[in-house]
Amino acid sequence: MYKERLEDFATIECNALGRDPNEIISICKRFSNKKRDFLFVNKIQAKHIPTKYNDFANLTVKLYNCIEKSFHPHGNILIIGFAETATALSSAIMHQACLDTNHANDHIWYVQTTRHHLNRDYITFSEEHSHATEQRLYLNTLIPADTIIMIDDEITTGKTIINMVDKLKEFYPDATYHCASVLNWQNEENKKCFSGNNITSTALVTGCIKDNLYTIDITAEEPINITFDKTDDKNKNYNTLFQMSLFTGIYCDAFMRYIRQIRQSCNLLKSFLNVNNEKFLIIGTEECMYPAILLSSFFKNAVCQSTTRSPITVNSEDRYAITSGNKMLSNYGNYVTYLYDVPKDTYNRLLVVTDCITKHLYEQAYMLAELNNIPRVNIIGY
Repeated sequence: MYKERLEDFATIECNALGRDPNEIISICKRFSNKKRDFLFVNKIQAKHIPTKYNDFANLTVKLYNCIEKSFHPHGNILIIGFAETATALSSAIMHQACLDTNHANDHIWYVQTTRHHLNRDYITFSEEHSHATEQRLYLNTLIPADTIIMIDDEITTGKTIINMVDKLKEFYPDATYHCASVLNWQNEENKKCFSGNNITSTALVTGCIKDNLYTIDITAEEPINITFDKTDDKNKNYNTLFQMSLFTGIYCDAFMRYIRQIRQSCNLLKSFLNVNNEKFLIIGTEECMYPAILLSSFFKNAVCQSTTRSPITVNSEDRYAITSGNKMLSNYGNYVTYLYDVPKDTYNRLLVVTDCITKHLYEQAYMLAELNNIPRVNIIGY
């Protein structure tokens, strides 16, 4: 039986989750990563683990309230979400801010970092401990910003944030910089670096990663390979206006207009499918997470998750979070992605929600359904 718990790897100083962090955060083993052997897997962030909408929504509301209480942002506000895992979290924070009447007189913009290559000028910075270190920000720097709030799922040392702020100060030298996350493991030295760069932070769980950590001793089980040759795939339909605006900067009115359009599409799909008790698995693709999560709110028996670039050790040992895995080709480029923890004989329908429909995405979705005995499949582009 797998026994690793959060407190084996970190000392918890503050917990604003309102429940035992071990119910939400699991310790898993990275696959072939020499920088750090383990990672914290959030079980209600709709990324690696199938998640119910209400669990995700409650997490984002808690973080939003934490941001409002800590920073009191007003004026020209720019929210920046970090790829890949925090894109849904940050989109949900932007959604909350747009609905909040306390910000009725503020000007709120949203942008997210990406690892995609677009034919535009960009700011580049590194995420040093990541499996894919380079991040890009295609921000339109003409967007006004008095307050910049950076959203990530986890802050370890804060070097990624400092790297980002160093670049942003060239364009926003007088802005106030804040960082918000679910987890923050900065030690005193790291916190001093934030203070020295005039960055304030808030998080739902704070503490420190322990020194001299041991290597997690479990056997890696091979993910099921469902990749297809994509050399003849000519149907890539990426860089929609909405997705491009997420990468360059989108104003709150336009953001809410697109949210309404997504919700209208969800209503139409619900009417078209005409289902009551079907169990849904709804999958987003990599950085495109939030539309899939919104769709999951329309079906009472739905869970949502997303493909990811993150290679995590798969092991079927009892109490280990990642018990199965599928290796897939990305629908955005020629690299491998993963989808974890899809149990067999559990779901009646698979819905894939994406901003980039390709032939091999269809092929892989149908193979995934066949492997896990999911009888019905729908691919939804927006």
